[in-house]
Amino acid sequence: MKILVIDDEEGLSFIISKFLKSRGFETALATNGQEGIKIIGSSEIDLVVSDINMPGKSGLDVLEYVRSNHPGIPVIMMTGEATKKERESALALGAFGIIKKPFLLSDLLGKIKEALGKE
Repeated sequence: MKILVIDDEEGLSFIISKFLKSRGFETALATNGQEGIKIIGSSEIDLVVSDINMPGKSGLDVLEYVRSNHPGIPVIMMTGEATKKERESALALGAFGIIKKPFLLSDLLGKIKEALGKE
């Protein structure tokens, strides 16, 4: 299973990626929505974990792209600063769920397993 992690906080992406690899997942990293969309379009991705607020294309832009072009890929949104409206928009656009930063990696893993049907 390959998970794409999109976050402009490269340190956080690296930590998430390292943790997921230790749990048997393959990962890809992107530092912004534009880069993430390119990876989704050119790779076999099973799940996307994306920050909502990023410069340039946001996580909501990524979510819209995935829903339009790869509707079978679950998307979990992360946020530390998203407004209530942004969180509601993410859910309305079809996000599998939203996880609030800071979070425990085990909580993220649980949400990923749930999204992939591997509880």
